[in-house]
Amino acid sequence: MKITPQGENVLIVTKRRVYTTENSVLRNLDSHNMLHLMPIAYEGGWEHYQAIAFRDRDFTRFARAVEHLPAEIIVIQRLLLRGHIGGLVTISLNDLFANLTDKQIEALLTAYLMGYFKLPRKTNVLTIARVKRVARTTFQEHLNKAENKVVSVLMPYLQLVQTNSVSKLRK
Repeated sequence: MKITPQGENVLIVTKRRVYTTENSVLRNLDSHNMLHLMPIAYEGGWEHYQAIAFRDRDFTRFARAVEHLPAEIIVIQRLLLRGHIGGLVTISLNDLFANLTDKQIEALLTAYLMGYFKLPRKTNVLTIARVKRVARTTFQEHLNKAENKVVSVLMPYLQLVQTNSVSKLRK
């Protein structure tokens, strides 16, 4: 795999032939702090990915990790990105909510509909738990876990916004 220009924001296009969920390109992108850009394109038995590495060391670690995958991986292009890249990024609802349980989704929806997320708050966890007829601690746990999962999925996108804002200030 040939690695070219150095830089913090890097666009990577990869292709691969063999798919295994345990050793997938997507799993490696995620585990190396890289942001996968949708969509994945399929052509002639190949999968084409695009990703952004926020730091060169993340890309280097990714490149080392994928060398050991049971697949042929080719980095087609590596570019230093300049300017606003927000238009390149999309997030699917499945990515955002896939790991939430039904109880966690219900907790988020109920809290929102009852005004828990408004400023100032229109309700509190105890009131919501009483309306739902569950223990306050149970409702609080479902809500906290849901919030944590959603925020965890959003972190790479928040990092992208922060990186973009800092680069604008430097100009």
